[in-house]
Amino acid sequence: MRKFAVVLAGVVASVLFAGCTSTAPQTPAQTLVAVHQQVSIACAAAGPSLTSIKALEPGLTADQAAIVDKVYTDATAFCAAHDSVSVASVSAFANTAIPTALKLVNASSLSQDDKTLIAIGVIAMQAALNTALAQYNAAQPASAPVATSSAQ
Repeated sequence: MRKFAVVLAGVVASVLFAGCTSTAPQTPAQTLVAVHQQVSIACAAAGPSLTSIKALEPGLTADQAAIVDKVYTDATAFCAAHDSVSVASVSAFANTAIPTALKLVNASSLSQDDKTLIAIGVIAMQAALNTALAQYNAAQPASAPVATSSAQ
């Protein structure tokens, strides 16, 4: 598990710093394409831990399996639509759905290892989504309304 966490931390770091290079100003359409790409990267970062915990479902109680299934289903549904999500939906997912999922998981009777595995995946996803939002906001003209994002 520690080895997995170290690898995942490297993935998150690469996602977070991927957009740190200076580039020419982009149009709103170009920045939205970049958000879609970052959402795809966020989903790829979270995928392995969510898939691992989903594979444990047969050994979980019905209540635990329901929680795992909810987190997994919500994340995969969001990720499946990554090419059509809006900045508002990315912000809502990062700032509402992810914290809600973490509260649900933390309040569950899942083992601490299982809780940690889920948290690693969804926090990695949240960090990457917040990075995408920050990049989008930075590319917008000063007078344009911007999406807000808060780290959890």
